[in-house]
Amino acid sequence: MKRDRSRPARMMLALLLSGVFLTGSPALAHAFPERSIPHVGARLKVAPRLVTIWFDAGIEPVFSHLIVRSRKGRKVSIGNGFIPKGSHTILETRLHPIGPGVYFVVWSVIAFDGHHTEGRWYFRVR
Repeated sequence: MKRDRSRPARMMLALLLSGVFLTGSPALAHAFPERSIPHVGARLKVAPRLVTIWFDAGIEPVFSHLIVRSRKGRKVSIGNGFIPKGSHTILETRLHPIGPGVYFVVWSVIAFDGHHTEGRWYFRVR
């Protein structure tokens, strides 16, 4: 009687593959912006008093920053941003009164799992 030597190898492969599918793949929980006010590239008639970004994952308050600067680089936001009480996915910053011009929103966050993301965009006040 001939013995099938490949059977144990096939069984081991099947077990390994089933383990991969049953446990799933690790989640990539980078926090990326879903929306913002003002939105990217907005042209506003009235200057905002607050900039808000909603993220698709929870962010760490201590390591997350949101700063707004004028075209000349002057900081017009108050502080470095904050996460409103009761939220884990919103980052906000209040603004000093600003006039017409271009303003740059610069953000940097650490998601709950430790992944870092950052970005920047502008809005314009007429």
